[in-house]
Amino acid sequence: MFKRYFLQMIALGLFGLSSGDGYAEIKIAVVHSSKILAESPQAEMLRKTLEKEFTGREQELIKAQKKLRAIEEQLSKEGEIMQEDKRRKLERELIAGKQDFSRKRAELSEDVNTRQNEEGGKLQRKVREVIKGLVKTEGYDLVLTGEAVIFSKESIDITDKILQQLRANPNLEVTTPPKK
Repeated sequence: MFKRYFLQMIALGLFGLSSGDGYAEIKIAVVHSSKILAESPQAEMLRKTLEKEFTGREQELIKAQKKLRAIEEQLSKEGEIMQEDKRRKLERELIAGKQDFSRKRAELSEDVNTRQNEEGGKLQRKVREVIKGLVKTEGYDLVLTGEAVIFSKESIDITDKILQQLRANPNLEVTTPPKK
């Protein structure tokens, strides 16, 4: 609702600026961030970095899950004929293993999200830096995200220009520090 209201206000403001004797041409651009995340070399580096960082822990979880399944199968197949103390020991091991697995899975998920946010922030700053450079060199007055725009002409889409610059400089280093 707010987004719709906001876009309507922008449209009204643009029409207001372009009417009357004081006609001022406004140069607008659209950026599709989803395309940048899908196609930029920086996003691919980010995915590979995170994959390398967390593959070991993911493999541990898979191994633990297989072990828990094996215990469950053993209990279901042999539970009725196995000695009471051995069955209870396996049941306790299964319960403890499931709790440990759930805890480790939650920790991994939290760590992955944290790292995605950290590395994603670097990528966002880099993209913002490229956009600011294009704004200066090509004189854009307004840059909108494509996901917030219902329709735009292909001619105002600068996503490919951004991707071209990102491909030309694939490192994630940002030349200007982020503003706080």
